[in-house]
Amino acid sequence: MLDRVLGRGATHQLKGDHDRAVADYSVVIQLSPGGVLAYTCRGESYYKKGDYERAIADFSEAIQLNPGDVALYSNRGTCYHYKGNYDHAIADYGKAIQLRPDSVDLYINRGNSYKGKMDYDHAIADYNKAIDLRPNSAHGYFNRGSCYARRSGWDRPVSEYAEIISPESGGVELFFGVTYRYSPDLDRAISDFDRAIQIKPDFAAAYDSRAVAFGIKKDYDKCIADDDKAIEIDPNFAEAYFNPGNAYGRIGDYSRAISDYSKAIELKPHFPEAYLFRGSAYAYKLDYRSAIVEFSKAIQLQPDFVFAYYNRGVAYMYKGEKDKAIADLKTAAKLRDDPMLRNNVKGLLTKPGAS
Repeated sequence: MLDRVLGRGATHQLKGDHDRAVADYSVVIQLSPGGVLAYTCRGESYYKKGDYERAIADFSEAIQLNPGDVALYSNRGTCYHYKGNYDHAIADYGKAIQLRPDSVDLYINRGNSYKGKMDYDHAIADYNKAIDLRPNSAHGYFNRGSCYARRSGWDRPVSEYAEIISPESGGVELFFGVTYRYSPDLDRAISDFDRAIQIKPDFAAAYDSRAVAFGIKKDYDKCIADDDKAIEIDPNFAEAYFNPGNAYGRIGDYSRAISDYSKAIELKPHFPEAYLFRGSAYAYKLDYRSAIVEFSKAIQLQPDFVFAYYNRGVAYMYKGEKDKAIADLKTAAKLRDDPMLRNNVKGLLTKPGAS
């Protein structure tokens, strides 16, 4: 009977009906609690359902019953990773690597967890090991390139190097985009993305990441070309529309930027950054009413989105709605303890007639 119920659970699992699979595996565990397979399979179904806590509990039970199973440590590590518990994930991947030191995937997965906790040096070391074991690992090069890119600074807070365009220069005081200090790591990132694409020519994410790097280097033609290729490979890749929008915005083609942001939002409605940047493009076209609508949507999606409050405050100021402007700017200053942002808010609030 147990074998029949276990088999039925496996059939449900293969069909993607994980609720029924869990129910069947639970019957098996209740009747025979010492069976490692039922815990393992139920843990996998919980993982597929996104119930990482229960999956971890089942994999832990299975590990107690079979402590030499590499897959159990790897699976539990993956659940910890998706929960954002990177230290536990790293520990589990480390145990799995001890048991199977020639596994490329385990080094990549542990590298991803190091990357998640922004420990880029250890992440790069794991990706190096993966590449040593498999020199044609597109994902090894891609992930290492992502670490080089992040180490170069492209994941720093937006305000750190954000450009402020003053009214005297004909623009508005909005965080339209982000500028970055040059780092040799950015060239290393591009080199790794090149290699990933060479190995896997249909690697849309690698084209998109290289596009971001080219955008940071202000090589906007290459940025746009790479994301065009990413879209050709995956027409539903929202970020591949977002990045060219940033490039078009940088060169002052705000209508094209708005068009690209709109497509990104169509594909990914919960995309607060796209609303923020589309709002900024409207603001640069002096359409403050539309800009405020966009910034408000970004705040609705991400209530602590400091730059959406800042931008909306500036847009309200240019519309002459000073009370709303002051409220938004003060909220922005409270949300992030950032000297540059705080100074910008202080400058705006001390303008004649602002307070």
